[in-house]
Amino acid sequence: MKIVSHRDEFLRRTEAAFKAAVYDVQLEAMKNAPVDTGDLRRRIHANFLGPLRAVVGTDHPGGKMREFGGTIRAHSKPYLVFFWKRRGRWVKVKQVTQRPGGYSQGFRPWLRPAGRKFGEFLTRHLRAG
Repeated sequence: MKIVSHRDEFLRRTEAAFKAAVYDVQLEAMKNAPVDTGDLRRRIHANFLGPLRAVVGTDHPGGKMREFGGTIRAHSKPYLVFFWKRRGRWVKVKQVTQRPGGYSQGFRPWLRPAGRKFGEFLTRHLRAG
């Protein structure tokens, strides 16, 4: 009697579905990213660290601020100076608190919601494969 193992085929299909699901998370994050110039969107990457291990994120300097929000303080000058479109005038302040996302995005995070859809993406690719 000969026992045939389907382990290799199972692992191959699982890894392919995992990789496709990670790329789907990357595309979802790119779709959700706040777009002023598109620089943040272009710098969202998926990095594979090993079999069934990956990270989706960005190396953009403002990426963390856009995801979590925070405070921007004046460092090299005494004040931050910017034009406030809604009021139609220039503003001079020592610090600004930004909510996650941005005004154009509705103040919501862009990367974490994409990551939460990973299970849905993986299930879809496992069923298709």
